[in-house]
Amino acid sequence: MNNPSASAERLADDEEGATAVEFALVAPVALALMFGILQLGWALHCAASARYALERAMRAVTLNPAMTQDQLATAVREDLKTIANPNEVTVTLRRETVAGASSAIGTATWTSTIGVPNLYTYPISYTATIVAPTT
Repeated sequence: MNNPSASAERLADDEEGATAVEFALVAPVALALMFGILQLGWALHCAASARYALERAMRAVTLNPAMTQDQLATAVREDLKTIANPNEVTVTLRRETVAGASSAIGTATWTSTIGVPNLYTYPISYTATIVAPTT
């Protein structure tokens, strides 16, 4: 007959499959973390690109002070065609004169959603504001 205490000892010392069990415990957390890091990196890249597009468009406002908000928004969105959805960027333009100096203030706002699939999503809103002198 089989000795139950010997079988229990052999089973306790058996490490076959331990790697698979450890992988099954760690892999979902590691993959979710890596996916979240990639999403955050992409969102930051898109926000930096939106800021750069706004900077370029505001240089055009400096050269052409009669530029309208619609023209500014079109210029920004043209630069963002290769990223996500450029229509998600909200662009505003306002003008101010302080102590005789005219300036145009352009603002771009972009919202991204970062999340782990089936777990959690978090919207992050990025805003860039550029002030350009006008004549």
